[in-house]
Amino acid sequence: MAKPVVSSTTPTGPIVDKNGTATFPMIKWMQGIGNTVNVTFDADGSYQGPIGAQATIAGRSTLASIVNSIDTGGVVTGPGIDFARAYVNKDTDHIADGVGFPLAGGKAAYLALVAPAASSGQTIRFDGANWLHVAIAVARAAVSHQWLRSYDDATGTFTSSQPAFSDISGAASPSQVPALSLLGGRITIGQLPSSGINITITTAALTPGGTNGSMTFQNGLLVAQVQAT
Repeated sequence: MAKPVVSSTTPTGPIVDKNGTATFPMIKWMQGIGNTVNVTFDADGSYQGPIGAQATIAGRSTLASIVNSIDTGGVVTGPGIDFARAYVNKDTDHIADGVGFPLAGGKAAYLALVAPAASSGQTIRFDGANWLHVAIAVARAAVSHQWLRSYDDATGTFTSSQPAFSDISGAASPSQVPALSLLGGRITIGQLPSSGINITITTAALTPGGTNGSMTFQNGLLVAQVQAT
């Protein structure tokens, strides 16, 4: 049976007798107070006794209701945590994964996979600072005589076109020169083979009394001509 904090009664008779000595009822009453105090305070005067269920904190509720979600080991139980409130380090990067390490990258994974709503047919790409949702490349069937011209990462689509001769750089080999005319463009001197035959050939006279002509080539190019007659 719990004892009153101090005493449930007060002296009703004389406190002292005619000689100024405490009366017997007063002595017993004081002894009861002493026993109560001694069992709840240690030698340094620190309170060591139980706190009643109705004890309160000014401006709050009872202590019992305040600590209701803390178990006997001092651990906060489930109902005592409200994740809708703001807490320090309230993110998955600070939740132990059971192996002694936090769920490293949890926040980054959320930002990559959840935060920006993805659309069907998208994947993620890291730009060096952020994870971005981009379209998956759409396959494009090969088209004869065409090349892939551009790619749109917003839609994942390619475009193709037939190259013009002006798209070609470098110089052709002698064996490639005839085929270049199929591209429908004009060959510049810089795009011709870097070397060719250097020769002057004679063209026969066209009439019995006529004169021979000639054709002069440098690096395979006709640079001079004398018409035969």
